[in-house]
Amino acid sequence: MLITQSPTAAIEFVSRVYEAIDSMDEQGFANCLTENCTFVFANGDPVIGRANAAAASQNFLNQLAGIKHHLLNVWTFED
Repeated sequence: MLITQSPTAAIEFVSRVYEAIDSMDEQGFANCLTENCTFVFANGDPVIGRANAAAASQNFLNQLAGIKHHLLNVWTFED
């Protein structure tokens, strides 16, 4: 297994992703994704693109009063 980023960089990235989600900031979450990403949440249909991922996230987050994640571990893999 080749690790392509330092564990610190991976933790910082994942922390930024979940901070955006927990603050219910769908645009902040989308900014962590590539422009042409494929986003799949749970058993939903895949959506293509950062803007569509933001919209899908907003639709889900609008159903919640709040959300909170606790980061336990982060693994990094090649690519």
